Amino acid sequence: AASDGDASDDDDDSSARSAGSGASDASLTNLAAEGSASILGAIDAALRTSRDEATSLALLEGATLGPELDDDDGRSAEPRYLEEAFAAAGGEFVDESADRWAEFWASRPTCVGVDAEGTHFSPPLLVQLAADTMAGRVLLISPTGDAHADLARLLGDASITKVFFGDPRHERLGAPIANAVDVQIASRAACGDGDAARPRGLANVAGTLLENAPYAKRKRLQRSFGFYRSRPEFGLSHSRHWLSPEQRRYAAADAWATLEVYKKLAATGRTPAGVARVAADDDRPRDGR
Repeated sequence: AASDGDASDDDDDSSARSAGSGASDASLTNLAAEGSASILGAIDAALRTSRDEATSLALLEGATLGPELDDDDGRSAEPRYLEEAFAAAGGEFVDESADRWAEFWASRPTCVGVDAEGTHFSPPLLVQLAADTMAGRVLLISPTGDAHADLARLLGDASITKVFFGDPRHERLGAPIANAVDVQIASRAACGDGDAARPRGLANVAGTLLENAPYAKRKRLQRSFGFYRSRPEFGLSHSRHWLSPEQRRYAAADAWATLEVYKKLAATGRTPAGVARVAADDDRPRDGR
């Protein structure tokens, strides 16, 4: 009987060891799976960054972009892009110069759509201006150091409404802004969104209000401005060295769309109220859009 009991104890110990080993194997398998997922995620992020950097370099060499994959569901999509709508409306972009600024002031604008790219710099790499008196022509500005005299004059002129999509402080323009309005909040009701709805981006809002269908954004172009780690030396007079035509058209379309959203809201009695005067020294990061 004693011998039988010893054998039973040995069997129990063996079963316990087997169960423990199984649990350990399962834990190791789970850890390996989690580690693999983490590694694969890091690899995917690195590849995305590499692709974006390669795209930026290709753009500088004059390459063009085809349809992108839809980020939400991975389907191949051929939507109407915001810059295509801008071009179809007769929009064009021009680099700043003394003559262009003279033309701008002579047109006596009352409302100007303002947007910026490369806002990890202050002032940003590029500022785009779409005036209500310029017939779709968007002025591209490359401010260096403090915002230069004409841009600072515009931003500080309370008789001209400056229209932004989002908080003006996020553009980090380097000068005080008087008489600014933010059309993003006002557009929510116009698009039929409730207060709890996720905020829409500029392309979505512009397409919805102008054509009853959201426009798309070329996100690779959107990200391309973030890869600049230093400010270009020569400004827009040598923009062919650091901005491709596609990048410039993309940027100009944002300012055009901002102004068009404002005009649409005004036509339907939803003109947003002005925001408080914005100081020049607010360096909070800008929200993505």
